Amino acid sequence: HNRSLTHTHEMALPRLSFSLVVLAMAVAATVGNPIWLPLNGKVISGAVNFNTYDYYTFSINATEVTGDVEIVTTVQQGTTQFTSVWTYVGSDYYPIDGNSDWSYGSVINYPAHLFIGNVVPDVTYYVAVQGIGTSGPNDYTIQATVKPGNYVPPVQLLVDDMPLTAQVGMNQYTDFYVEIPTNGNYSFSFFVISDTDWAYAMAKPLPSAAPARWGNALLRTRTEKQGTWMQLQMPFLRRGTNMSLSISADSAANFYVKVETIADVAGAPSDSPESSESDE
Repeated sequence: HNRSLTHTHEMALPRLSFSLVVLAMAVAATVGNPIWLPLNGKVISGAVNFNTYDYYTFSINATEVTGDVEIVTTVQQGTTQFTSVWTYVGSDYYPIDGNSDWSYGSVINYPAHLFIGNVVPDVTYYVAVQGIGTSGPNDYTIQATVKPGNYVPPVQLLVDDMPLTAQVGMNQYTDFYVEIPTNGNYSFSFFVISDTDWAYAMAKPLPSAAPARWGNALLRTRTEKQGTWMQLQMPFLRRGTNMSLSISADSAANFYVKVETIADVAGAPSDSPESSESDE
C-alpha cells in the first residue's frame, strides 16, 4: 500500500506526493539495473538525492528456502538532521511513492523495518529506497534476512459457497484464488470481525506467479467499517479465468470472505450461442 494506507502505526514523517524521477548516479541503481539484495544480512551502503530512487531486488527459490523476509533501512549518522529515506517493496513490479505493497520511513536513530511475510517462491520482489530529506545525498544502509518457514499457498474459494473464516497479520496479506466457472460478473466480499483501522481487498488475474497485492492489483478497495459485508466487484470475467484474491489490514484481523455471482451488467460477456466462438 502507499504510506497513507498500510503503515498508520509507523513513525510520522512529513511527506508529499511526488512523481517518479530516476537518475543515473554512481551510487544508484536505475530501474533497468536493480542491485541484488542478498538475504544473508549483508549490509549495503547507498545514497540518494531528494526524490530519486535506488532499486534493489530479491527472490526466494523454493528448492532452497522459504519463509519471511525482514528488510532494515538505516539512515547514517553524521549526515544532516533532515536526512531521511523511504523504503517501498513491490511484488513483481517497481514500487514508487504512492504505489507499493509495503512501505516505511527512516530518519537518524529510527531505522525502517519492513516484514515481508510468506514470501512467494520464485516471484521477483523489487525494493525502492527514495531520498526524502536533504536535496543532497541521503546516506543509508540496507540489509535483508530471511526467517525460514513453510510457504502457505493460496486457499481456493468456490463461487457461491459458504463464507470462509480466515485471519491476516498486521500489514500482511492472506491469499486466495478462484477459478471462474462461467462468463459473467462476480464479487469478492469480506466481512471484518475484529477491529482494525483499515482493511483492503485486491484482485488480479493470474498470468504470473505474483499474487494480488495493493500495488499490482487490477481491482482493489478498502474500508474502515467492521461488522458489514464489503464488496469488490469483478465484472466481465471469462470462464476459466483464475483470479488471485488477497485481504490485508493495518492490524491483525479476523474476517469472513466469499466469492459470489452478481447481477448482469450491460455489455458483460455471456454464455449465449452468439458468444460461444469468442469464449473458446
